[in-house]
Amino acid sequence: MKVWVITFFLLCSAALFACSGKYDAADNGFDKICLIYENIMTNPAYEKLSMLDKHEKISDEIEQHVRDIDAIQTYSAVASADPDLKYQLFKQSAEYSLKREWDCEIIKNYQTKKGS
Repeated sequence: MKVWVITFFLLCSAALFACSGKYDAADNGFDKICLIYENIMTNPAYEKLSMLDKHEKISDEIEQHVRDIDAIQTYSAVASADPDLKYQLFKQSAEYSLKREWDCEIIKNYQTKKGS
């Protein structure tokens, strides 16, 4: 019985560790948001969600995993912008904050669609 409990605990711990670190490959909050966006928008587990539900899931993931205040504030501010301007505003803010060129094709592709 003890072996089962220990095995279960180890498996749960490994699963939590794997989930908590999936965006850690990103160097900054803007790249984490890009990874989150890519995960939600391309993951078959979320393909049946409406665009609104996907954006809510993205926001939840950002709240849980991103600690970069510039990236969080930019994402929040751009959310209500005109769809034609969203990506350009986000990109410009990322480049200003990071002091280098920045791009995220997945965000560009989805945020420039009408109604996104």
